[in-house]
Amino acid sequence: MKRTSCVLSMAAALSMMIIPCSGAAENNADYQPSLYFKPIETNESQVLKNGTVYVNTSLLTGENNSFNAEAYIDDDQKQAGHVIAKWKCESEYIALGNLTSPIDWCGKAPYVISDIYITDHPELNKQYVSYPGETYDPLTLVGENSDDYPLAAFSATVDSDTPAGRYSVEFMSGEYGAQCEILYKYGRLDTSFKEFFPAGEYAKPINISVSDRMLGDIDNDGKITGSDATMILSAYTNISSSGESKLTKEQEIAADIDADGIITGSDATLLLRYYTALSSGEERSVYDYFLE
Repeated sequence: MKRTSCVLSMAAALSMMIIPCSGAAENNADYQPSLYFKPIETNESQVLKNGTVYVNTSLLTGENNSFNAEAYIDDDQKQAGHVIAKWKCESEYIALGNLTSPIDWCGKAPYVISDIYITDHPELNKQYVSYPGETYDPLTLVGENSDDYPLAAFSATVDSDTPAGRYSVEFMSGEYGAQCEILYKYGRLDTSFKEFFPAGEYAKPINISVSDRMLGDIDNDGKITGSDATMILSAYTNISSSGESKLTKEQEIAADIDADGIITGSDATLLLRYYTALSSGEERSVYDYFLE
C-alpha cells in the first residue's frame, strides 16, 4: 500500500492538466465536499464535545503518550473521482506517525479502489494519502456514505514534557500541489471536471489542549470544587479589565472548559454546574459530563 511521495506529485501534476468544463460541474457551484478528523480518546487523552483533544501530561508515561486519529471525506454529492488529503503539525512537540491505510486499519476503505497511496514525512511532520481513481468516472463507494470508512489513520504523540498550550493538526492548504484536493468527475457521458481545495470550515483541524492537570482542576488538588470555578471567574474578570488572566499557562488550559480558546464567564458556569452535580451524587468524570 505504501508508495513514495513522488507518486503524489505525479498525481497532482496530472490534475493540473485537467481543464474544468461546463455541464454538471456548474450545477454544483454552491456545494463543496469537506475533510475532517476523528480523534480517538485514551485514558490520558480525552476528546471533548467540540472535538478538541485534552491531554493531561501528568498521566503520560514513556509507553503511553499518543492517541490515534482518522481522516475522513464528507461528500454528500458522491462525485469525488480523485482525493488527495494532506495534513501536518507545525509544532515540534506533537509528532505525527504510524500512518496506516484504511484496509490495514479497519478492513475497508471508503472507495472501491486497487491502490491507496500513503506517504509519511516524519522529518516534516506531514502525512499524505491519495485515491487516484479512474479517468472519467467518480470513485465507487464501499458503503452508503463517503465517510462510512476513513481515508487513513495515524497517531499523534504528546510527550510528558510538552509545554502547556494549544496545538493543532491541520489539513494543508496554500500553493497548488501543496494542499488537499478533491477532484470531481461526472462520468464518461459528461467529461466535466471540477476541483475543490478544502480549507477553513471545509477542512477542520484537530485542536489539542495540553496541561499538567485535569480539565477544570485549576488549583491542581486532584478534585473539582467551587474554588476552581471561582478561580475561572476571577481570571475572566482580569482578562476583561487588563487583558491578562493572571493564571499560569497550565491553569489557563484547564480553565477553558468548553475548549473554545478563551476563558469566559461561561467556563465558570459550566464548571460550577458540574461541581453541583458532584455534590448531588454525580459519578461521571468531568469529561463524560460535558460530552452530554
